[in-house]
Amino acid sequence: MGPDNGILLPAALRDGIKETYSIENPQFMRSFVSSTFHGRDVFAYTAGKIACGAYVSQVGPKVSDPVSVTFAEAAASRNAINCEVLAVDSFGNIVTTASEKDLRGIGIDVGDRIVMQMKGRAYHLSLARTYSDTGEGKPILLGGSHGFLEVAINRANAARRFHMRPGDRLTFRRRSGCHS
Repeated sequence: MGPDNGILLPAALRDGIKETYSIENPQFMRSFVSSTFHGRDVFAYTAGKIACGAYVSQVGPKVSDPVSVTFAEAAASRNAINCEVLAVDSFGNIVTTASEKDLRGIGIDVGDRIVMQMKGRAYHLSLARTYSDTGEGKPILLGGSHGFLEVAINRANAARRFHMRPGDRLTFRRRSGCHS
């Protein structure tokens, strides 16, 4: 559940969601609805009602044209993935538009060393499963909880170190000669 702003639609479609509804029935909202905290007052409240047996169709009318947002997609070639910074989380991890599937497509697997190129520079990273797979202060690439690849630094802020922000372009490729 969430706002009809397009952000959740790609995940909903990927998960097979075929219908969306507008929560307009007051029985699916708290008695007081904050103008800034719909997550608690509308979405969580509605989710609780549905979990207790209410039908989704009771929340309000079906939405026939949900808002759609277009994200830049990663483009994988035989030996490289060109992608974009989608977001930077509160820890400074750089969330990209690339996925683990993209890496497998160019033959990169967990434990491999790769090169991240951006803004005219190149950096060596390890492809890891967890943040603790590398030493403190070392950069890694790993699959995030939303399925996107994330550039992180164990116990440090990757976005600050690499001067990256949403919309910046970067490339991942198999390790080759470069500086870090």
